[in-house]
Amino acid sequence: MKTRSSTAGNINNTPSARRKNKKENKKEKNKNKKEENKNKKEKNKKENKKEKENKKENKNRNKEE
Repeated sequence: MKTRSSTAGNINNTPSARRKNKKENKKEKNKNKKEENKNKKEKNKKENKKEKENKKENKNRNKEE
């Protein structure tokens, strides 16, 4: 015999719907995490490039002196 949930009229509260929602939420969370990591990587790349350029400039400046 099937058991009825306390919110029997709510189709989103069935076990299968809860599993589905959980899966979708996990997908969304992973997607956001991926995007965050991508942005971090780009930011780090830019910072490293700037640092490299500054080092090069300092080296050239020191050579001139």
